[in-house]
Amino acid sequence: MVKEGIRPDLKSYTILVECLFMTGRVDDAVHYFEELKLTGLDPDTVSYNLMINGLGKSCRLEVALSLLSEMKNRGISPDLYTYNALIIHFGNAGMVDQAGKMFEELQLMGLEPNVFTYNALIRGHSKSGNKDRAFSVFKKMMVVGCSPNAGTFAQLPNKC
Repeated sequence: MVKEGIRPDLKSYTILVECLFMTGRVDDAVHYFEELKLTGLDPDTVSYNLMINGLGKSCRLEVALSLLSEMKNRGISPDLYTYNALIIHFGNAGMVDQAGKMFEELQLMGLEPNVFTYNALIRGHSKSGNKDRAFSVFKKMMVVGCSPNAGTFAQLPNKC
C-alpha cells in the first residue's frame, strides 16, 4: 500500500477494507486484506468478521467459510457476530442446512445464540418454504428464554 513514510496499521487496513466493501469493491477489499497479512500484521476478530460479512453479502460464501477456518487455524476465536453473519448469509442464499451447521457450531464453541441468531434461522427456513422448521426454531427460541423482537415476527411465515 505505502512504500515509504507511515505504514498503515491494522485499524487503517480494517477501515480501508470496510470502505471498499461499502462501495462494492469486493475484489479490492480481499486484496487489501491479503496485503495486511503479508505486511506482518495479524488480523483480529473484528477484521475477520468484516471480511466474512462482506463476502457473505457478496455471495462468496465458500471464501467466507475458508476465512472462518483460517481464523480458527490462527488461534482467533470466532464470536457470535462471526456466526450470525454466516447464518444470515447462508440462510439468504437458501443454504439452510449450512446455516444450521453454523448454529450448531456456535453452540459447541460455548456461545449463546441471541435474537439475531434465531431471527436469521427463522428467515432462512421461511425463505426456503419450510414453515414447520421456521416455527420449530421460534419455539426453541421461546423455550430457551430468548425474547423475540419485532424482527422475529416479521420473519415468521403466515400459518395459512
